[in-house]
Amino acid sequence: MIRIILGSLAMATACPALSAPLELLDSGHPVTEVSLNDQNGFRFVIDTAASASAVTPDLVRKRPAIFGKGNVAQLAGAAGQVGITTLRVSSLSVDGKQHSNLVVAALPPSPVDKLGVDGILGADVLAGHVVDLDLANGKWSLSATLDPAVTGQFPSPIPFTFSQGRAPVVPVTLNGKELRAILDTGAKGTIMNWAAARLLGLDKKDVLKDGAPVGGATGSAADVRSTTVPELTLGSVTRTSMKVRIADLPVFQASGFKPDEPVVLLGIDAFANGRLIVDYPGMRLFHQAGRS
Repeated sequence: MIRIILGSLAMATACPALSAPLELLDSGHPVTEVSLNDQNGFRFVIDTAASASAVTPDLVRKRPAIFGKGNVAQLAGAAGQVGITTLRVSSLSVDGKQHSNLVVAALPPSPVDKLGVDGILGADVLAGHVVDLDLANGKWSLSATLDPAVTGQFPSPIPFTFSQGRAPVVPVTLNGKELRAILDTGAKGTIMNWAAARLLGLDKKDVLKDGAPVGGATGSAADVRSTTVPELTLGSVTRTSMKVRIADLPVFQASGFKPDEPVVLLGIDAFANGRLIVDYPGMRLFHQAGRS
């Protein structure tokens, strides 16, 4: 989850729906092939909560000629902020869309390295487009316009706003309590802060300490708890008995939320085997549950 906000020059053209293959890692992360400076075969996670695209230390080490020098910046991730350098890429192409003179974050060593990918696609590439992720069938598209013939098959769209990092923020209901949630396809699991947990009537003594720390682009967060939420509803889709971790992640405040404000990080597990369309220009989310 990258929290630097950097722009790029994007050339947007129309493309057919679901035109690109989508790889799903064992962790559930959606991955697509990206071209850098007309060189193919790089694998990037599609991350709706990242404000900027980023590359791993391994890629920078192995292919230094791809990158030009950038500047110093602050990277805010799940576990906090770290100082990083940025790099320039002459061109980045994905699903027929080319972004020129793109500034990317050079990630520090982090849990992202364990995914075996080359980088992360963030809002500097995704925003301004319609992102259609068909997780059930392993296809996706990055389109200039929304296809009514496709969205007509979905329930009513869910309006969203943007966080400070340009991540979609959608309304969700947990056990009958209405909350705001950051849409994060780069997160393996769903996480809520302690303000949200208290709203649900939970206390630290009521939940188990989670043995798996929250990993992100800047490291791992400590003191993570977990609980099972009977119901999590997004639009017309309700998931039952869903595991949700609890942690006061620095990324919540970096996204513009107050420390005492209940908030959820809605991970890719909330969309398993389903399909979601993020209409960035229209600020609408279309969500279709997968088959059990």
